[in-house]
Amino acid sequence: MSETPEKSGHFKVVATVSEHPVAHGEIFMSAIPKSVRFQKGLRNLLMCFGAMCIVVFIPVVHLIAPFFFFCLGIFLFFNSYLDDVQIDHGELVCDKCHSKIAVGKKPDLFPFWVDCPSCNVSMAVKKES
Repeated sequence: MSETPEKSGHFKVVATVSEHPVAHGEIFMSAIPKSVRFQKGLRNLLMCFGAMCIVVFIPVVHLIAPFFFFCLGIFLFFNSYLDDVQIDHGELVCDKCHSKIAVGKKPDLFPFWVDCPSCNVSMAVKKES
């Protein structure tokens, strides 16, 4: 059962360069369960806590670094926990050279950038409206 049905599923996307469409394709997105998001967030928090404990023993650095790792750990925890949808996979077809561009697993952050392997054009990928 999907927690965010309007965000997960199959979507058509368009890749643009300077607002001109240069590639079209589709991506598949899925919802991340709360338990997995909590585990990722807790793992990030514990890694920062471990770094904070190690840094305490380094002279001069121990004055600011523990506070930095504490804040970073809290930020990474909430960032991981609030990331409720991810892109599983997808494929675009470049209109210029007709080569296929694979989109791998990544967070749901639109627009994101991909490069065409054949013609080396960097393009912003957005959902089609």
